[in-house]
Amino acid sequence: AGAAFAALALSDVEGPVNICSGQPISVADFATRLALAVGRPDLLQLGALPDRPNDPPYLVG
Repeated sequence: AGAAFAALALSDVEGPVNICSGQPISVADFATRLALAVGRPDLLQLGALPDRPNDPPYLVG
């Protein structure tokens, strides 16, 4: 993913771009991994807000 972000940043592409891996991971799992990587899992408050009615239950890129 890092190489894809770098290539995108250096390109002239505009608008939405799909650089997903195709491997499913929940936003909660991603946020947890990121919080652990930066050493601040205490700042993560999963479930602090209720689900919104129009949010899809599952989305994979």
